[in-house]
Amino acid sequence: MSNTKGTEITWLRSYLEKKGFKEELVKHLDEKENEIFRRTLPISWVPLNYANRIFEKAAQLVFPGDQDGLRKLGRENGKDHMSGIYKIILRVISPKNIADTYCKNWKIYHDTGTPKAEVDISGKKIVLILENHPDYPRSFGLEAMGYMEYALESVGIKNLSAEYDDSNPASRKWIFCW
Repeated sequence: MSNTKGTEITWLRSYLEKKGFKEELVKHLDEKENEIFRRTLPISWVPLNYANRIFEKAAQLVFPGDQDGLRKLGRENGKDHMSGIYKIILRVISPKNIADTYCKNWKIYHDTGTPKAEVDISGKKIVLILENHPDYPRSFGLEAMGYMEYALESVGIKNLSAEYDDSNPASRKWIFCW
């Protein structure tokens, strides 16, 4: 079973508290999910399947009936993480820097998977590829897509379209075009 860092759970806990959904989410979690949600520290490793279920339930609460709820939750996550000084830095870096940084930082937040980026700036396309992670859940892929959309738009990309292709579990892809 693969794991993810607790930073995402701690972000979600803070976000839901601000939005007034924290206690409502707790009512929808089983005992183990509740323990993880309440006690996880940013440095903790969390089983990905539990983190996934917590994010799915949170997206349903915050964006009820919205099939893009996880993606929107990812955008909110990006917005929170890329504020303050990061917002200024994002104005001077390139889309390639965003893709490269995502790949470099992967192992900080995940104990499984090998990311790589195919960047074609002149063709206005970035493809992020995740290999060696057969149990990576679709919902986390959608949340990650929203996060990356926000990051790429923050460096000035306009008219961005995004697609998550998990049809091949051996090679999942996020495709960003503008």
